[in-house]
Amino acid sequence: MDTLIYSLTFQVSDFFAFNNVVVTDSLGDGLVFLPNSARLQINGNGYILSSATINNSNIITTANANGTTSLVFNVSAEQVTRGQTAQLIGGCVDPAGSAAPDCSSYNDGLTQGVITFQAVISNAFRNRTPALVELGDTLTNTVNIRGAVLNTGTFAPTGNSATDSSSANVTIVQPNLQKVVYAINGSTTLPSPVVMRPGDRVTYRVTYQLPSTDYSNLALTDFLPLPAFNITELTTFTSTPTSTIPPAGVMQYGPSNTITGTSPAITTPTLSITATSNSWRLDFGTYNDSANQNRRIDLLFTVTTTDQPFADRLMFSNLVNSVQGSSSAIEANSIAQIRLLEPALNIRKGVVSNSLAGSLPPSVSLLSAPSCARLSGTVNSSNVISGFSANLSLADAADRVTFAIVVENTGSSTAFDVTVSDTLPSNMTFVPGTLCVQDGTGASMTYSGAEANLFTQGITLTDPGPTSSTLGLGSLDPGRDSAGTVITNGRNIAIFVFDATLNNTVRPSQTLTNVAGLLNYAAID
Repeated sequence: MDTLIYSLTFQVSDFFAFNNVVVTDSLGDGLVFLPNSARLQINGNGYILSSATINNSNIITTANANGTTSLVFNVSAEQVTRGQTAQLIGGCVDPAGSAAPDCSSYNDGLTQGVITFQAVISNAFRNRTPALVELGDTLTNTVNIRGAVLNTGTFAPTGNSATDSSSANVTIVQPNLQKVVYAINGSTTLPSPVVMRPGDRVTYRVTYQLPSTDYSNLALTDFLPLPAFNITELTTFTSTPTSTIPPAGVMQYGPSNTITGTSPAITTPTLSITATSNSWRLDFGTYNDSANQNRRIDLLFTVTTTDQPFADRLMFSNLVNSVQGSSSAIEANSIAQIRLLEPALNIRKGVVSNSLAGSLPPSVSLLSAPSCARLSGTVNSSNVISGFSANLSLADAADRVTFAIVVENTGSSTAFDVTVSDTLPSNMTFVPGTLCVQDGTGASMTYSGAEANLFTQGITLTDPGPTSSTLGLGSLDPGRDSAGTVITNGRNIAIFVFDATLNNTVRPSQTLTNVAGLLNYAAID
């Protein structure tokens, strides 16, 4: 119920004179004129009328059927009431009469009048359905002035008139919608940019500031990004405000919420889930606060990042939308961005026999079976490119060849359930007891099943690895940190080394192809 002060300023041309000057103001629906608030001041030609209340007999107030209010201010009559003539004479017109006004011979300056009045913003419209005046509504005000033109020599009516118009609109202040990432795994200390990994519990905060608690059909809708989140996890809404972080699948009022505890009580909103759009919707219905108090909706909800495959380090934008309104719809949007960190594994294979120069990275040497680890020295993401890719030529029957399979995690999240297989050609035979698996630091890695499984269903590295960090406790650590910087400690690399012999059935110039495969890896255990 704010009070507005309108100012209607009108001026008379230096070379004209008028009487019967009337100002008509059309006050829009939703605005109520305050009686006895209208005032008039005039800087006239040869006189000044100071600002004073306009006599009620010189104001006609009419409530129209369309909800507007017409205010007719009879300026000329008010001048007479205050002891002046009904004329408004331009500054270069001599009050004694001047058939040809000349500013060089007579100039009294600007002739101007100002009408001010007050109007109150109502809680309801008089002629709208529904009638509630609410946030975002626009209230109009138009004004028109009309006067009879006088002869500047005799001040007799010429039979002509002049008009002018203006307008001013007022929009009720709109609510403010914001969405942010509030916590990751229960911690409100967040990195910049905010990052998440598969299995992380992400708590979002949605706030909606209502300058006045007047709304109709208010609904908040949040579209969670796929495939990072599955909206069907969110099943519960708790209407008790709390500062604790909700568990996964729960939405609640946050610590700054003031929408509850009103009188009459606001109905608990209804939470609905739409799986096809991966979104939730919270319906608040309609509410009218006669005191027009400033209140805040504060929501916290927690969802779990899924393990669905996705590219590493992509940004996800999470959009929340608000819609309310009856007389006019108000829509607002807010976006919270978060970077998804994923494992990203690649595989390479080569012959690493000592006789082949360049098949191993610098400072890395091969040890003979059955020792494990088979490699000495650190293999990391900075030197792995320089080795493990050589082929073998001029081999002969009964030769023993050492192969290495390298699996590298170049992603920004831990890899679990890493499963690798190898397919030997028919003219090669695995040498039992020679398989050794180690990470890039040289630490031995354990795996499921027997070593011979490498050549059938594959073997799976044990989680966690021997030197894995506490981040995820998988077999292969991230190859990049949250800022995207390459990590070179070797914990993101697994190396499978084994020997095989060429059978006596090989033929001259025959090509034997040995294929390794990365069968599986996961983002969570």
